[in-house]
This record gives sequence, C-alpha cells and structure tokens, in this order.
Amino acid sequence: MKAIKLEDSIKCITSGEYLDIGFNCRYLLEAIKDMNNIKMSFTSNVNPVIIEDVNKYLQLNPISRYSPLVI
Repeated sequence: MKAIKLEDSIKCITSGEYLDIGFNCRYLLEAIKDMNNIKMSFTSNVNPVIIEDVNKYLQLNPISRYSPLVI
C-alpha cells in the first residue's frame, strides 16, 4: 500500500513561533463548520488545539505527521 501525502492551507493571522501540525480534515471541518470568526490556540504540535468562537469552545487532537496514513 502506498502512502499518500495531502496538504491544504488557509490564510490567517498568526503570532508566536512556527508550528508544524496536522489534523484529520474531517474532524477539523466538522468542528468549525458552524463557526464564523474562530481563534485557534496551540501550545505544541502534540497537544490538543483549543478552538474558540463566540458561542462555542472545543478541543481537537492533532495527528502525527510523520507516520504513514493507511486508508
């Protein structure tokens, strides 16, 4: 089975140091689908991200970007 690498990006305002992190795209899209103006807070690439909107607050766990994805 061949490993596949998929990437996407969005424009955003950032502060702090560079962070290489990955998420399951289905989980991320489900988490932010009803949000308009979100704030995502990171502490490292292995800890959950905090996603905040005016009426919603949740955590999303990152995935390892260095292990092969098996589908």
